[in-house]
Amino acid sequence: MTRTTSTIRRRLAIAAAASALALLTACSGGGGKKAAPAAGDGAFAPAPGTAACQEHQRNEPGVEYTSEEEGDTGKVFEMLRHYTANGLKPFCDGKAATDLDKRWADLFLGFGADPGLIAPELGGSGQPPAEPMEDLEAAAP
Repeated sequence: MTRTTSTIRRRLAIAAAASALALLTACSGGGGKKAAPAAGDGAFAPAPGTAACQEHQRNEPGVEYTSEEEGDTGKVFEMLRHYTANGLKPFCDGKAATDLDKRWADLFLGFGADPGLIAPELGGSGQPPAEPMEDLEAAAP
């Protein structure tokens, strides 16, 4: 695969992820109308940004992350940021990924994220891109 083909594929993946997030934004209906979920009700548990490891997820992905109609873009972005920064880190307890951990990682990948940002045990390739991703907005004329 040539460098140009790789760049084109990366741009297409970014565009697909942006489209999915735009769809969630358009369908979220303003966000503040529904009650916040109870603790443990489908919420994602991110690690602190400086964590050397990640914690296991304790909940199934809730509608805030999976529904086009009730999706919460802010929560989706939080989950995307978490796996972009921590998806290759080991779990703090030294144990293998659970089924819940894998479901969240699958959701991350389902938004078109790079599988290289996720450890193989979570369903990714564990091979981050060799070259940094381009900022498409900065590159636009």
